[in-house]
Amino acid sequence: MDNIPHNYEYEIDLTEYLGILNKRKWLILAITILAGVMGYILTSYKPAVFQSDALLMIDETPTTLNQIELSPFNNNNRDLITYSKLLKTRKLLKKVSQHFDENKVSVKYLITNLNIEIIPDTRLIKISIKHTDPVIARQIISYLIEEFIINNRNLKKSATVNARNYVARQLEKVSRDLKNIEAEVRHYKEENKSLVLSNFTQKIMQSMLDLEENLAEVEINIKTHRAALNHLYNKLQSSRELILSSKTLSKNPAYTELKNRLTELEIELDSLTTVYTDKHPEIIKLKAEKKSILNEISNTLGEVITSTIYTTNPVYNNLKQELVKLETELTSLKAQKESLNIQFQKIKAKTEQLPKKELEYSRLLRKLEVSEKLYTMLLTRYQELKITEAMKVSDIITVDPPVVPESPVGPNMKLNLAIAIIMGLFVGVFIAFILEFINNTIQRVEEIEEITDVPIIGYIPYIDKKNDGRDHNN
Repeated sequence: MDNIPHNYEYEIDLTEYLGILNKRKWLILAITILAGVMGYILTSYKPAVFQSDALLMIDETPTTLNQIELSPFNNNNRDLITYSKLLKTRKLLKKVSQHFDENKVSVKYLITNLNIEIIPDTRLIKISIKHTDPVIARQIISYLIEEFIINNRNLKKSATVNARNYVARQLEKVSRDLKNIEAEVRHYKEENKSLVLSNFTQKIMQSMLDLEENLAEVEINIKTHRAALNHLYNKLQSSRELILSSKTLSKNPAYTELKNRLTELEIELDSLTTVYTDKHPEIIKLKAEKKSILNEISNTLGEVITSTIYTTNPVYNNLKQELVKLETELTSLKAQKESLNIQFQKIKAKTEQLPKKELEYSRLLRKLEVSEKLYTMLLTRYQELKITEAMKVSDIITVDPPVVPESPVGPNMKLNLAIAIIMGLFVGVFIAFILEFINNTIQRVEEIEEITDVPIIGYIPYIDKKNDGRDHNN
């Protein structure tokens, strides 16, 4: 084979590829079986992994706090995302890990293996974790839910305590005002013992009271909508109306031209350095030009954006629609307020026809009634907050509690075995072809004709030298 010409090229066809596979089939089969056995052994020695999971629901039912949505664009999905992030906070996971031996369950293990999944179009969150011990897997989920509910309850309790303290301060202030008004009414009545309000006066004062209540409610709604609008305006300013969906890059012609010029300069420099020294003016000039071009190349982009496609930002659209909705509602509320003011002014004009004493007395009575209603409302809210504080309220409901898993979820013997066999088959085929291509011996008679360019006249049988000649006739 040492006499084989170097320019000899041997083309192989599909039939010969199949022939190589057939020739090395036992090697391929052996490697495949070995890979399958190794895959089986490795999988068998791996510890079984169990998965435990649970399903939580975030309850949106208002508690006894008479929850009022101050913002008309609250996002329930945002709450779910917040809760899913809270479930993986280090502080919470540290509390869970304290229920176990650190070698079995650590914070790092929980961060890596705990899976939190928000189920689309629902208020459900699925929690799952894998562990080699099925009992520990269930306990991790149980302790996590328990600690999370306690944490959620404490947060809500803290908010309730703050609200109760605020209401208590307001209640104390309103209580003092109510006592002062009651004293004023009593003093005025003692001075005017014969004073009795007519039916006409009572009706006018009741109408004014109703209108004042309606105006106060509309004013609160207007303030709420304005706060919501300000929030939306800020959101719109930080959002883009259009987002880049795709862009096309192409070679920068200026960059290409500079690269070509640099190549030409290097060729010129190579040819001149064989003739002149580095101090020759021509070489100095070319080197200066080369340095200048290198600086330009470093400041020039190799690719430029030739076309861009922008699409409407869905977040921006949603914000804009909500903004239009709020502005429409705010306009309606302003019109309602204006209408109520007109009615109030008309009734107020009628009060000017009343006697001064009746008017003053009715004003005091109206003020007293408003203060009594406000006091009653604050007292009711204060009692509700006290009850809520004692109730240990939580909006997390365990829909499907965790159980001890009966069968492992891994390792998957069938999958691992199939992967090992396929990998073994590929490796076997690869080795078979490598062995065949590094074999430089002549394998076929035709190769002699192709290499030597000399036709074969005939075949001479091989005779073993050790043979004594008895088989020469054969």
